Amino acid sequence: MGYVTIEEPFARPPERSEFGIAGDWSDEPVVAADADYGELSWQKLDSAIIDLAELSRLEIDRCHLRNVTLESSEGTEVVLSESIVEGSDLSRLRVLSATECLLSGAKLVGTDFSGALVRDTGFDGCVLRLANLRMSKLQRVAFSGCTIEELDAYGAEFEDVTFNDCTLSAFSIDQVRALRVDLRGGTAVGLTGVGRLDGFLVSEHQLFALAPQLADVAGLSVHDKT
Repeated sequence: MGYVTIEEPFARPPERSEFGIAGDWSDEPVVAADADYGELSWQKLDSAIIDLAELSRLEIDRCHLRNVTLESSEGTEVVLSESIVEGSDLSRLRVLSATECLLSGAKLVGTDFSGALVRDTGFDGCVLRLANLRMSKLQRVAFSGCTIEELDAYGAEFEDVTFNDCTLSAFSIDQVRALRVDLRGGTAVGLTGVGRLDGFLVSEHQLFALAPQLADVAGLSVHDKT
């Protein structure tokens, strides 16, 4: 598409409801369970351990979790809604959806978002490494101050997604369908699986780093003088 004139903001920001969780902080989670389905709602937890061993699915709704560890078992699915998750380890979890959430300082190593809906959610200072976004749908999602490495987003749908002050390395966007995806805030942008980039926006200075990848897609041979 070439050079364009942008009306800011290019991508719409997350739309999250303002809510507060009453009561004191606790390190003892109260999980309401029905067979192997669990629900955690309206709780403020600090330095708690949530055991998922007996659950096939856990729904976390309107909670504030701080420094919480989720001890996962293989196959446990997690649903997040209208919650704040700070400094917690969500690595290797299977996340079905995250709506109207804020994840701050979260560790997301090998976290599986494949096929998930992520809407009106912010990722602030998170580490996403070897995470899976294949076939997911992201709508009004903001990444800020995140380290993103080897993230697989094959076949995903991105709509109104921003990356501000983020480092992106080996970010696979193969077959991604994009609408208003703003990469201008990336301190480093390393993309793989690059095809057409309709819907993505970069700054002029970022083109130099992307030139080898764009040349490869275009079938352009470049003389290597070394």
